[in-house]
Amino acid sequence: MNMSNQARNALLTPYQLGDLSLRNRIVMAPLTRTRAENPGHVPNELMVEYYAQRTSAGLTISEGTWVSEEAQGWYGVPGIYNEEQGQAWRKVTDAVHTRGSRIFVQLWHQGGVSHPSFYPDGRQPVAPSAINPSYPISSDRMPRSCRSRTAAFPRCLRSDWGTAYLAGFRTWVQRWRRRAYTSSAMRAIC
Repeated sequence: MNMSNQARNALLTPYQLGDLSLRNRIVMAPLTRTRAENPGHVPNELMVEYYAQRTSAGLTISEGTWVSEEAQGWYGVPGIYNEEQGQAWRKVTDAVHTRGSRIFVQLWHQGGVSHPSFYPDGRQPVAPSAINPSYPISSDRMPRSCRSRTAAFPRCLRSDWGTAYLAGFRTWVQRWRRRAYTSSAMRAIC
């Protein structure tokens, strides 16, 4: 089915999303790119280029981005829980904004869909409950020693940790806003 000229033209018209003005109604959906292949999960120049190339969309939603060291559960995903990562994300957001587009960060906590191999100290992942989701965690880009793993039994998130986690999300949102993200969206896998 061909899109009519009228529909195509409407798609390309500016749109007001709350207090945010978008140049068009196109939204680039998030895609996990696994390009932060470094021990610090720091966004790199390839990621700056990737997001800059896609700024014809009025709004881009970033790939899932770890909100804390304990949020990990997939290889090569960037974080934004420390200053070095925040400075690197600033390069991404600057590239997007310079080209007239907007970006939302997708905040990600992997929950129980993780494995001790993602943590330097081999600790168990943390989740709302100690239920093993038996979810496969694999990627051809992972080091061979990490391929074909299944999620491990997580530590149960204790009730007294919940308040700290929520406070952490608030802190991370404030940090992202300082990094010039347009907004944020939360995604937690439990």
